[in-house]
Amino acid sequence: MKNDKAYCFPCKLFSNKNISLAKSGLNDWRHLSKLLSDHEISTPHKKCMLDWLEAENRIKCSTTINDAQMQLINNEVL
Repeated sequence: MKNDKAYCFPCKLFSNKNISLAKSGLNDWRHLSKLLSDHEISTPHKKCMLDWLEAENRIKCSTTINDAQMQLINNEVL
């Protein structure tokens, strides 16, 4: 990113908590390894990871809300 910070992708997408790796990013490069290790074992990160994996699985299986809506639209057109 342009602001030279690290972010957690799943937490950026799915977290509603004030997690620095999701909101403002981290640029403490000297301590980043420890901060990332601590973040990876946190409960909020684990929940975001599960949400991300579920979303990824739904996209692969075409079972998202958007897919259901598209199927309804396609059925109406036919």
